[in-house]
Amino acid sequence: MKYILITGSSRGLGFQIAKELSHIGFQIILVSKDRKNLKKAIGKLNPDLKHLIFSIDLTKKNSIKKLLEKIADLKIHSIIHNFGIKLDNDIHPIDVNLLRKSIEINFIKSLEINNALVD
Repeated sequence: MKYILITGSSRGLGFQIAKELSHIGFQIILVSKDRKNLKKAIGKLNPDLKHLIFSIDLTKKNSIKKLLEKIADLKIHSIIHNFGIKLDNDIHPIDVNLLRKSIEINFIKSLEINNALVD
């Protein structure tokens, strides 16, 4: 079976994308740091399909490695990156070190996942 991996999918836009895709026949892997919301979200997906949840904080060190280990045996059809965070003091003019951290969390992590899963 093929899955669509959606990061930041326990609520908001990520959840709505997951819900719509599940109801047109896709199996979803929901990824979020909020386990409680993941459990609520999976209950609202198409019950005729097998969906998975993984509670992982993708901002933490080794989080990508942990996620990849959990999904190693699954066939991933597509990836939708929806996670991201706003950092404290993320205001203009932005501090260069804060910008580097924001890019690491909101962009580089997505690239790491893609590099590992996409040929």
